[in-house]
Amino acid sequence: MPYPPEQDDWPECQPPEPPASCRACGEPFTDARPFITAFGSSSLLLCPDCWNLWDQLDGARYDHDVYWPGNYALAALDLDEAGQRRAVGLYVALGWCDLRYSPADTLRALLTDGAKPFPPDPQVRHDWIAGDQRQTCARCGTIKWDLRTSRDW
Repeated sequence: MPYPPEQDDWPECQPPEPPASCRACGEPFTDARPFITAFGSSSLLLCPDCWNLWDQLDGARYDHDVYWPGNYALAALDLDEAGQRRAVGLYVALGWCDLRYSPADTLRALLTDGAKPFPPDPQVRHDWIAGDQRQTCARCGTIKWDLRTSRDW
């Protein structure tokens, strides 16, 4: 049985609209600033600057003292104000938190309140194509990871 269960009455997924701007910072995409499909999601398109910031925060996170998502917020609080603003845009685009009065307030809320729960997946029918440890929808490009936890020897 596939996960999630496919339903005959679910509408078919639709191809995404052409991207116009970064989900995190709002800057328009250009030939010099193309988009990056982040985390295998065709709905989360980031510019190279926001993707590099994510990579930087992922490498600088505080692994031992604070758990996710607080470790990312602590790493972002070490940035200057422009970096904090970009990090907050990234966290809001990811759906982790709501925007507060200032970037520092948003990061502190992420530290104290934690991340918002992820919204449920849309109930649509996909046209899955099997790949190496993942499946990709031929219509919309959504990726479903199927990382194996055990292996036959």
